[in-house]
This record gives sequence, C-alpha cells and structure tokens, in this order.
Amino acid sequence: NVLISNQETLWSLSNYLAPMSKLKIAYVVSTYTVEAILNVDEPLSALGQTVGKKGRMYVYPTKDEKTGELITVNNCHVSEKARGLLRYLIEMGFFIDIKTYNKAYFHIWSRTVVKMIENKEPGWESMVPTVVASVVKQKGLFGFV
Repeated sequence: NVLISNQETLWSLSNYLAPMSKLKIAYVVSTYTVEAILNVDEPLSALGQTVGKKGRMYVYPTKDEKTGELITVNNCHVSEKARGLLRYLIEMGFFIDIKTYNKAYFHIWSRTVVKMIENKEPGWESMVPTVVASVVKQKGLFGFV
C-alpha cells in the first residue's frame, strides 16, 4: 500500500501510525533522507521515533549529480561520527538497501512533484505511480483542482 501524508517528518508520521499498527512499518526513503537524519546534532532521537521497534527503512539509491557515482545506504555521505551508527542500523536490519531499482527515476524528487501539483504544472503524473496520481486527483491533494 502507498500512503500519501502531509506529515512534515518521518518521526511525526511514525508517531501517528505506530499506535494504530500491530505490524512493522516500512518507509521507502532515498539515501539523501538517510544522510539528513544521520547528519543532525542528535540523530538518535529522530531515529528512535522513526524506526522504534516497528520501523524499517528501505533505502532507494541515488546518483551523485557531480560525480555520477551510485550512492547506496552503504556509501552515503554521513559524518564520521554517524558512520558507526549507520553500520549498526544496517547490520540490525533497520536500514535495508533497495537493490532492484530503475535508474530512470533518479531525477524524480517528491518535493518537486508536490510543487508541480501545487503550481498546477503539467507532467507530474508521469513522475508517480498511476494509482497515486488518481488519488491525488480524486481527493484534491496538494491543492490539485
């Protein structure tokens, strides 16, 4: 299932969902999200609230725009201070590399898609699954009219 949310952070979404689910909660995030979470001053607080006992993050690789290098959860750009924590999270199965991916999607950013919808720009539908485009249109999400 796909969830479309207006929650600002993964941990606020996780805090909202966790009491309602008996099952594990999985998030699909990019390596940029992992970097953002681990490169804050207090990553444990954000991680604890997001992953907790029920959460897992499936990490979609990205392409470094400058070097063209494939960035995965194993080689993402985190500080030395956070590197050990990242290794632990991978070892314990909290962060899982997505190995089957489509390179054609590397240029698609959720924030860009949302801005396109809000600004009524054409072309966003081709950047999301058909079912997501249908739900956005039917429910008028992100200001879609």
